[in-house]
Amino acid sequence: MCRPSCLVCALALFAAGSGCTFHVSGVDTERPDLAAGPDLAAGPDLAAGPDLAAPPDLVAVPDLAINAGPSADVAEDVVNTWDVGESVNDTVEPCNPMKRGLVSLAAETGIAVKAGSQAVKVAYGPNGIAYFQAVYPKSRSAAWNLSSRAGLAFWTHAELPASFIGWDNNNPAVILCGPSGYRRLDPAMNLLSRDTGSPWVEFMVPLAGGGGWTMSDSGTFSLSRVDWVEFHADPAKGTTGSGTVYLWLDGVRFY
Repeated sequence: MCRPSCLVCALALFAAGSGCTFHVSGVDTERPDLAAGPDLAAGPDLAAGPDLAAPPDLVAVPDLAINAGPSADVAEDVVNTWDVGESVNDTVEPCNPMKRGLVSLAAETGIAVKAGSQAVKVAYGPNGIAYFQAVYPKSRSAAWNLSSRAGLAFWTHAELPASFIGWDNNNPAVILCGPSGYRRLDPAMNLLSRDTGSPWVEFMVPLAGGGGWTMSDSGTFSLSRVDWVEFHADPAKGTTGSGTVYLWLDGVRFY
């Protein structure tokens, strides 16, 4: 049966009727024009070229990759993410938290919680007379770039034993610690409560100072690299005071 093409079949019929015979050659039944030629193979134009690979505009750009510090409450998972320290006297020991036997940390989960499921609870005593502090994060390696942030917000509540005379200095002192320097922010007056029934107080501390907060830098400090933040307080025991001081922190975040 003749199948290669209509033209070949027609020639065969013509030859049969005329008594002629001929041999057809050069017809490739493999149809090379249908075989996969170089133009149909996976060529450079079909391979994933640079324009189909992850282009620069789909990669996180620097301003989206900046670790600008937490904007939500970090007073959670307190025992694992916070730390404490204490000084030897009424002078702040910035960016070097040391435990000297009177300060301890706990996660508050009871009624003394202002935001989320936990608050930071720091106990200092008995009969402590120096600065003590809470530190976040415990790793002291946050590497925040706070250059786009305006301030630090947090809630506090504090309790002194009834026999204490009050607070020394202006509390709380906030310190931002960098790799080779720090920034200290002090309120113009003492802002910590002393009574059990005192309400929570929210602070909005400008990172550049102002608004009732005095700023001072030490060493080489830049908001573009802050590794941790410290909250310092200094109770005044007096000559006959005795007992343990408590400080709570909650809703800690940058804005």
